[in-house]
Amino acid sequence: MALPPFQRFSFEPSEQVFLTIQSDKIHFIPNFTMSRFRSLDGTFIGPFTPLKPIELPLWCAIQCKKKRKGKIVCPEWIKVESLEDSYKREISDPAFSDLPFHWLELSKLLIDIASDDIPSLPQVRSFLKALREVRQTKLRKGLTNLDGLHLETPHLSSLELNELRPTFSVAHLKLLQLNPQAEAYDQFLTEFESQQTLSGSQADNTFLRASSTLTQPSDEPFSESFV
Repeated sequence: MALPPFQRFSFEPSEQVFLTIQSDKIHFIPNFTMSRFRSLDGTFIGPFTPLKPIELPLWCAIQCKKKRKGKIVCPEWIKVESLEDSYKREISDPAFSDLPFHWLELSKLLIDIASDDIPSLPQVRSFLKALREVRQTKLRKGLTNLDGLHLETPHLSSLELNELRPTFSVAHLKLLQLNPQAEAYDQFLTEFESQQTLSGSQADNTFLRASSTLTQPSDEPFSESFV
């Protein structure tokens, strides 16, 4: 059963896919001719020329593919050779390999919508599953090295960060309770910044009063020394 909005700490998978469709781009080879047009967000798309690759928003490429208006050009990272290299780096290096931020959502979309455009699809599925499992294991082990002041998560994908968010949100509050120095330091910074802002506003008011006094017109004539 889905949780109510006020109890949710992360996005649902369908929301993650929607964000990917709206933000990512991909190359597409059309089989039709069409002049350039402007989309609802104000960006221009096209022109379309048969057999000429063009970079399209992912949502546009998906719609064209569903209507059989061409084929999607698979990114280099989802090919078997690239996935194999990424898998080798994952198992040999404790750090996460550099994959696209939406690689999980994008690979799911491509397999569901453009499976005929992916060469060696069974091997691609196998490597994607292996990468997913290895990175999940790394992520669980990394949670044991958390501290209350600093956390680095380089090369984590959007979906992996989304899975980490509920656990980390609760754990971070507990860590702050175990490390009161961090909370005290944050409170000190807040008070210091508020004092600086207050002092600056008081100085500005003093300057404005002095300026208004100097600029007020005087009824007395200038002395000869100023002429």
